[in-house]
Amino acid sequence: MFWLVGAEKIKAPIYDDSQASSGTPNKDFLQNFVASLLSNAFPNLSPAQITNFIRNLFENTEDIVKFKLVLRDFLIQLKEFAGDNAELFTEDREQAQKEAKDRERERGMKVGGLLKPSEIEDDEL
Repeated sequence: MFWLVGAEKIKAPIYDDSQASSGTPNKDFLQNFVASLLSNAFPNLSPAQITNFIRNLFENTEDIVKFKLVLRDFLIQLKEFAGDNAELFTEDREQAQKEAKDRERERGMKVGGLLKPSEIEDDEL
């Protein structure tokens, strides 16, 4: 949603006339709306923290890795988030598992007899 609004892909207003004055840019409305939601949900956050977070979200919509990092940093700032947020770290865990498996395979290839015949690829024979 941040990308769609930030890149001005949505031309029509995303708000009702009761939510904002006519002619308000979608980006301004979304920033104000999200800021209002966050300030109501987390009164311990300063307006500067919320504004900085929202600005960073809009600045990093093109790079999903940076976008996720901004979200993670915000969750850490909260120190109050609850629930299952494991999906934020799925890619990192998968990458670490793959790297560990590759290291173990490389080690096995260096020492004869550590790899099972089924683990040896045809081009390695």
